[in-house]
Amino acid sequence: MVLKALFLPVLLLAALVLTSAYAQIPTAQLSFDPSQPTSRDVLRITIYTNDYCDAAGPTDSISVSVTSGLIRINARLTCAPLGPIMPFVFSRNVGPLPAGTYAVQYWADHSIGPTSSGLILRGSSAIVVTQGIEAIPMLTPWLVLLLIPLLLVLAAFKRIG
Repeated sequence: MVLKALFLPVLLLAALVLTSAYAQIPTAQLSFDPSQPTSRDVLRITIYTNDYCDAAGPTDSISVSVTSGLIRINARLTCAPLGPIMPFVFSRNVGPLPAGTYAVQYWADHSIGPTSSGLILRGSSAIVVTQGIEAIPMLTPWLVLLLIPLLLVLAAFKRIG
């Protein structure tokens, strides 16, 4: 009888704790490497989630999509009451990208047991990709060796003429 009387308050308290956990999900930070990319670079985006969830569950996933000025990162993560000791950090590579300004958005769906938060915008930033400069071909040693006789012949014709 006492157990039945305690069951409902404990259940309500657990629901309150889970609800407040979703309401207090911290904002994620995004970093970029290189910090000033060109259209020739592969951009590495690192997400510091600042939460204790991870992508180790069987239905967890992390995907990246790029569409006309938007880089969107979607993560389905599992949060456990006794989850990871450190906040979850992950990186994804994107590109090379055409020159332009890109909005970068990190969306996360945190699940605790069977309960899912749905996709929530957790962090956003912007990055400018500049036009990469094409490499200038260098003279190889073989080309220099071929140019020396040509220059000698031109110099000889100039003396004669």
